[in-house]
Amino acid sequence: MNHVDELKFLVMVEGASGDRVVAALQGLDGAESGEYGRIVLRGNHVDVRENDDADPVRAAAGEDDFLYFAWEVQVMPVIGPNVTWESQIALARLIRDGLIAEDLRVEVLASFEDEV
Repeated sequence: MNHVDELKFLVMVEGASGDRVVAALQGLDGAESGEYGRIVLRGNHVDVRENDDADPVRAAAGEDDFLYFAWEVQVMPVIGPNVTWESQIALARLIRDGLIAEDLRVEVLASFEDEV
């Protein structure tokens, strides 16, 4: 696994439209609009995509329900001196907490998820 693979992560989101998820992310401290509709946040490209496996019934309950949430927030670092293991953990917390504040269901999937 290379350094980028260790630092990228997904945030699965349920309970809102894609536009609402994007708006919540754009409202986070330090968020900027990037090319192709991307959000740039703390040295990362952040994309909101529909989950191809979304299923509202399976997302409502059960083990691994997050696999069926409607949206995937893909966070890919653009490696630089300010993108570290610790900064990615802090970013994952910021995104998680910002989305939870919007009353959304959220699950962080990362190599460092136990530290979030």
